[in-house]
Amino acid sequence: MADNYLERKMEEYRSGKGVTYRHRTTPTGARPGTLNVKFPSRRVLVTGGANGIGRAIVKAFCDAGCRVAFCDIDSKAGAATAQATGAQFHPVDVRDAAALERCMDRLLEAWGDIDVIVNNVGVSAFKPLEESSLEEWDDIMSINVRPVYITSRKLAIHRRNMGGESHYGRIINMASTRQSMSEAGTEAYSASKGAVDSLTHALMMSLAPLGITVNSVSPGWIET
Repeated sequence: MADNYLERKMEEYRSGKGVTYRHRTTPTGARPGTLNVKFPSRRVLVTGGANGIGRAIVKAFCDAGCRVAFCDIDSKAGAATAQATGAQFHPVDVRDAAALERCMDRLLEAWGDIDVIVNNVGVSAFKPLEESSLEEWDDIMSINVRPVYITSRKLAIHRRNMGGESHYGRIINMASTRQSMSEAGTEAYSASKGAVDSLTHALMMSLAPLGITVNSVSPGWIET
């Protein structure tokens, strides 16, 4: 059973009542917890990359020297993120399966392959159960869950067409602590994130022979 500890701490922080800490630095001058990562120029696709966690993921991969593309329905924020990071922006409503697949087709044609997929896109609509609708349930599922299946399936088909040999591959799916620490009025969102976590496990088993590892991350309250 979940309590509201994190929510209370966030409210204290936002109201200025929380403890103020002085940021310390390491001998290199960086803040503790700061990572400076460089690795081979991977080809990365991020869904829902225009804002929030998605934007931070896009920036982190760009900073690490990767070729990054992201899709989002927010054209204005997407253009701003692309300009700030150097990543490619593809305007896509992920509820449109064909549009999401076309986006991947363009990248596969241009890049030859996709090394990393971050299924980040997600929405929430917290409201009392009796005020929610089936249409809202379906909409949240079509945004939070279906794209994970679509992008993973598309990459699997592409890798099979390459001959099924083991190549570098990573899929990271954004779940949530709400999958197991829920609260009233979050039925659709919590169910969708639980589905993402379960789907991650199934994909892990299915894609292992292709050399693709699949993991999920469950953020709590977070400020990027």
